[in-house]
Amino acid sequence: MTIGITKLRVQDDLNANNFAFINFEVSEVHHLEWLEQRVEALQGNEVMLSTIAVDLQGRKFTNCTDLTIVYQISGDGFVAK
Repeated sequence: MTIGITKLRVQDDLNANNFAFINFEVSEVHHLEWLEQRVEALQGNEVMLSTIAVDLQGRKFTNCTDLTIVYQISGDGFVAK
């Protein structure tokens, strides 16, 4: 996946006239503020996820499995980039 913005068209398989456009953005995430531990709750058949992190732009994250953490060793510890 590369960084950028695209517009997706999503449509009903049975009715091509029933569609919507969704803006989709892949961007770098900087300086996450990690919140309390992830909480999952089942509401009907849908799993509701709590926010586990917020970035400097105020974007909320419920799943951070696709993040790659980059860091450098410095002195006695590490510094997150």
